[in-house]
Amino acid sequence: MPFGAGIIIVLFVLSFSLVAMRHHYQARFKKLTKELQDKASSKNEAVKLQAEVKRLESKKKVIDQLAKRKFFWAEKLNLISDLIPMGAWLSDLSFEEAKEGGVLTLDGMAVPYKDQEMINLVTLFMENLKQNEDFYNDFKTIELGPIRRIKSENVDAMQFSVICQFKEK
Repeated sequence: MPFGAGIIIVLFVLSFSLVAMRHHYQARFKKLTKELQDKASSKNEAVKLQAEVKRLESKKKVIDQLAKRKFFWAEKLNLISDLIPMGAWLSDLSFEEAKEGGVLTLDGMAVPYKDQEMINLVTLFMENLKQNEDFYNDFKTIELGPIRRIKSENVDAMQFSVICQFKEK
């Protein structure tokens, strides 16, 4: 066999080997790229799951605190509706959590009813709240907030706020 033919065969075998090696490494590269993407996706999922766990733990903490206080809003709201006198009604109710227990604010309106003056209705409402043991037992104080006389559609009315300070936790 001539020397030139031997070189051609060697170059052909070398070229074929390089193509085969290139194909092998390209397949390996694709496989590793896919594994890397899967792991990155898993890491993103793990981060999302960790965030979800933190969110759920936060909700659980709030629920545990509410259960620990044994404070039942439905019972309190029902009592408020029973204790507010005719001629007065609530227009807003808000709760603000605080380290010292929180504040429940009852905003309402009163109009003269039968022989009762508006301020007497507000005072009666506060006294009813204070004297009802089932309502008052969770509060440190119940105080009258701002009051204001207004005229709406030719009717005298009084806006009022009752501020209920919760006992410390």
